[in-house]
Amino acid sequence: MPGKSPVVVVDTTAFYSDLQLEFADWQRILRECAHGRIQLWIPEVVLHEAARHYLREVQSHHAKATAAVQHLNQLGRRISSNALPTSDVATFVQAALDNYKRYLETRAVDAYDQQLRQSLANAGARILPIPQIPHVELVARSLAERKPFRPKPHDGGKTSGTDGYRDALIWFSVVEAATSLTNDDALCVVTANHKDFCGQDHRTLDQALLDDLTATPMVKRYETLKAMLEVLSELEVTPDAPTGMELWRRPALRENLRDAIQAACNQFTGEEVEDPYSVEKYSTGLPLGSEGFPPMESVTVQAVEPDLDTIALQDPYDSYESGEVIARVTVQASVSMDGFMFKSDYYGEYSDVVNLHDGDWNDSMVWVYTEHSAILTFDATVNLESNEVEVAFDSGELQRDDG
Repeated sequence: MPGKSPVVVVDTTAFYSDLQLEFADWQRILRECAHGRIQLWIPEVVLHEAARHYLREVQSHHAKATAAVQHLNQLGRRISSNALPTSDVATFVQAALDNYKRYLETRAVDAYDQQLRQSLANAGARILPIPQIPHVELVARSLAERKPFRPKPHDGGKTSGTDGYRDALIWFSVVEAATSLTNDDALCVVTANHKDFCGQDHRTLDQALLDDLTATPMVKRYETLKAMLEVLSELEVTPDAPTGMELWRRPALRENLRDAIQAACNQFTGEEVEDPYSVEKYSTGLPLGSEGFPPMESVTVQAVEPDLDTIALQDPYDSYESGEVIARVTVQASVSMDGFMFKSDYYGEYSDVVNLHDGDWNDSMVWVYTEHSAILTFDATVNLESNEVEVAFDSGELQRDDG
């Protein structure tokens, strides 16, 4: 890897699963940038797309909440009693939901955009402006179906125009900023959008994009932040850094770590869980693996109870001149979740695996809940002088119930 700090360009796909930049991969990227180990570039268009995805999340959750209110209203109507004014309650709750949705759409989205920009600015990231490329060049590129433009799928196997306008703006933001790079520089592009940015191998950037660069830095594409961090980062642990066992022997640090993990687990309540069976283009939600995951949809965490006596603090894998070290931490936990399951799945083979909330949620689905043991993994940032600890969630793995 060249001696100069590599440039890391992050596409919108890296934001979808962590819009708040609060999990371990994003926290580490921001930390690497703040300490000058990487140069972090974010195209302006990417920030707009992240804000749009935040808005879509608001609208999606509002739709789910509305469906739940309507179903609860139906359940109430099945009971003939003047003591249950279900229609009035449902109308009140729905009005509150609609008002809150309007508030989020008008104010929270702007607040999210400002918070996102501030987090990036605090780390020293560079926001790449909208490129100056003339529209006539974009039109010519689109008509030629040159990446990142590609034929737009259409019914019947035909095509109807091209997709890729925003992707083109993202790429040419990079091209214009990359004029300052030399052959000795490294340019790392993090994107899961292989259809628009990659060649036929779906792994490397398309040659048409590389030809746009006036300089010839070493260019590497990574699908995720995690993949980039695993390969790119040159981890530098100082020789005198304490081991995980030595850190654990510090009573103040041990207590701070327990508190930090408990607080992080408390924050999981209400979070959506990533669907390991989803065919969606980009995943969202808490990653909890698929090993012990029943075929549930729209899964939400109800509670996470960590067994703090099972905390395992590994040896630090990175350190900074500021006196901080980074170490992986695992903990066993009980994860309670609810969601929806097809009646055919529930009554077929999962009635003994999950519990029933409502056996007739609609014509095809039941509402279920379940509790699983899991191994949760965090990154812990430890201040060696003060013993203060901050943790960021990395991933989880549900444990298969063999009973």
